[in-house]
This record gives sequence, structure tokens and C-alpha cells, in this order.
Amino acid sequence: METGTELYDSGVGFAVPMHDIAPLLPRLKKGETLRPGLLGIGYSTTDPINGRPVIEIVRANSPAAESGMQSGDQIISIDGKTIQRIADIRHALTPKLAGDSIKMILRHEGEKTPQTIQAVLTDTLPPWKRSMLGIIPARQTLKAKNKKAQNNGVMIHSIWPDSPAEKSGLQPQDTITAVAVTGAASADSLPFRPLASSNQLAGFLGGLTGSTDVVLKVRREDVFQNVPLTTAPFPETPLKNASTATPIRASAPPAVIVKLEIPEVAETSWAIIPDQQEGPPLGVLVFFDEPSGALLETAVTTWAASWQEAVIRHRVAVVLLPSSDSNTWRQADLERVGKTINVLSQRYEIDPTRIAFAGFRAGGTFAWLGANKFETIVRGVCLIDADIPRRSKIQEASPGRFRWVLFGTANKQNTNAEMQQPFKKSEQQLRSAGVTVGLFSFTDDEDKALRLCRWVEALGLL
Repeated sequence: METGTELYDSGVGFAVPMHDIAPLLPRLKKGETLRPGLLGIGYSTTDPINGRPVIEIVRANSPAAESGMQSGDQIISIDGKTIQRIADIRHALTPKLAGDSIKMILRHEGEKTPQTIQAVLTDTLPPWKRSMLGIIPARQTLKAKNKKAQNNGVMIHSIWPDSPAEKSGLQPQDTITAVAVTGAASADSLPFRPLASSNQLAGFLGGLTGSTDVVLKVRREDVFQNVPLTTAPFPETPLKNASTATPIRASAPPAVIVKLEIPEVAETSWAIIPDQQEGPPLGVLVFFDEPSGALLETAVTTWAASWQEAVIRHRVAVVLLPSSDSNTWRQADLERVGKTINVLSQRYEIDPTRIAFAGFRAGGTFAWLGANKFETIVRGVCLIDADIPRRSKIQEASPGRFRWVLFGTANKQNTNAEMQQPFKKSEQQLRSAGVTVGLFSFTDDEDKALRLCRWVEALGLL
């Protein structure tokens, strides 16, 4: 070529099956932009491949909701293709485009006769923000979860102040056995969704918007009653007072410091753990301080002194992770985070719904990066005197990607307006993506520890 430029494809070619592209040619010739079709459903199973095809989340105002799908439905077939596991649903829906109509056969929970419904897929779903009833469920031990007779509902551990739950008269130790959206149905024909776990209740609420009227079937001392209430927006700031916290017994043993060693890693991580082994699973708070390199046990003991009361009161394991470099946090440190949590979970029973990252200054920014890497397990991230990275990508909030973000400061005298100033732009970006954002300040290290552990407890708020 006379221009001195040669076009070369590096030997890479793409083959598109004709039977897939042929039906789309008329739309492509018209200049249409083809986008993936969305139904608006979600699952709560831990196995996204072989899990049962039971729908937990039905997004409000989505094609799924408008077609009549409900939380608890089991999909039997889509466009004639038999559905036996979640992977089958994905295979059936992935080729579909926005505007396509699909026919589904499904079975509502508790019913024997299948129903046939149709839905038209869309390219976008309405913005999502988490709503709540105002209850914190009791944490179940592994033994309790493995009992055959586990379909006992969701027991309430505590009530969020000034919430719909408190206003409706719900109390700790009440058990929610079923839930239904009021809608246009009469009280005698409400489509109640039986509840066996807090995950099912979370999935049900994940599809609702704020100000949705629901009815709870509640058991209190073997007496059942229907409790109507209206969902409310999720709170932004954790409680300042520990009015709902479990009081510490005078005989309660102090928290202990344990090593979390990984064979192939030189730096040792540490954890402050409630010494009382019997009890509900532990919440987890991974804390990233300013980079300092390896941590000696004497330094960890001094640091841990301010966390003793908070760890015992809220049953939270606080993990202190050292940086591999004394001057900065490195990308390689992120790999140790996942391994450290894995070591902790092998030695102690932890609550997967109450895992959070927090950090101070450079550690706060690193906590954000860590939360992004482990977004499937981290429910909250707190940045103390720190901001999120400038080029950080903020994803839209969704029922399967909920995160509670806190910006904190050690200056108790700052007003909310003064606290917002350093990271106002980040706060606006997060809020526009539907992310729950809160502000908090603390007076000293003990106050910081109590506020953060109380926040970890509140991550289970429904």
C-alpha cells in the first residue's frame, strides 16, 4: 500500500449464527437500536446456576410486576422451554431484546394449578431505592438454620425508632410468618407470601417502593394477628443511641485479640472477637487505618482497647488489616482482604448480611476500593475523613447490589453542611444512583467504635 499503512486483523474473526441474526435484519435495516430485554426479577439463592427457579424479587413497575408475577413464584417454562434451574431462566432470557414479548408458565406459591402470563421486556427499569418496615431480624445460628422445622418465620430482634414497625405496634420477639401487598385485594383474599427466613422477607421488600401498603401476619405468644403498615424510605444515618442494643452483663468476658494468619502472606491480620462463643453469628467490620506496614501485637492491643465494649455489645468481629507498604495501600493488599475474611469465616460463624468495610483517610479510600471488589458480600462502607476515588465508577443501586455508604469525621463540632463540603460531589453522585448515603461524627475512639458496630448491626434492617 502506497500510504505505508496496512490494515491487519490479527487473525481474529467472528462468526454469527445466521438463524440468530436473520430475524433481526428487518429491525436493523430500519435503523433501530437493539438493547437487551429486562424482566425485573431477582433471586435470593446462593447458587446462581443450579438454584431453584423461584423468584424472590419482583421489581416494582417492571414488566414482571405488570404481568402479575409475585415473590415466591416458581417459573416452569419460558416460550416453551422447560425451566428447572436459574441457569435455564438466564439462557431463555439472554437472547431476548427490549420490546420482545415472552410467554411464561409459572406457579404461585401455595397453589397447585400453573398459570400462563405474558410480559413485554424493557430496556430500562425504574430507579430503585431500598425501603423498610423498620425491623432488625434476630440472627440465626447455623444449628437453627439446619433444623427441619425451620419454616417458623422471621423473629424480630429489635425495632427501629419512629419506623412503620414501631408505629404499628410490633415488638421484639414477635415473629413475622407471612407478608402481602394490600393492593386492591380484600383482607380475606390477600396473596400472602409465607416466610421461612429473613432472606425471603428481604427479597419481598426489594421489589417494593417506598409508601407501599403491606400486611404482615404476626405471631405473638402463639396468637396470630394481621398487622397493616406502609413501607418507608431506608434511613441514611445510623442510630446515635444504643437503646436497642443488648446490655452487657457484668460477668461477660472481655473481647479477645486473635491472629488471622494466611500461609502464603507475610503480613499478619488481627481481629477483635467477642470471647463468648455461644450466641448468634458475628457481624464483621474490616477496618483499614492509615498505611503503616506490619502490625505488632502491642500496637494492636493499644488500638483494640477502644473497641472492647462495642465488640461485645453488638457481637461484631473487627478485623484490622495491615498494609504491605508502610507508605501506601497497594492493589495487592486487596487480595489479602478476601483471604482474611475466608480465614475468619472458617474459625467463627459470621452473618453474611452484616459485613462492612471502614477506613481512616487513605484507609477510607482503600475501603471503598475493597467494597467494590467484594461487592457481592459487602453491605456497607464508611469513609472517615476520606473521599471516594475521583474516577471511581458508581453503579446504580439494585436489590441485588445494596450498599449503605457513610462519610464520617472526627470533628464533632462540624454541622452537616460543613461535613458535606469535602465530598459533596461524591454524595450527589451516590444519591443520584439510588445509593443510601449518611453522615456521622464522633467525639473519641470509643464513640467511633460504638457508632460503627451499631451500624454493622443495622445493616440487617428490613
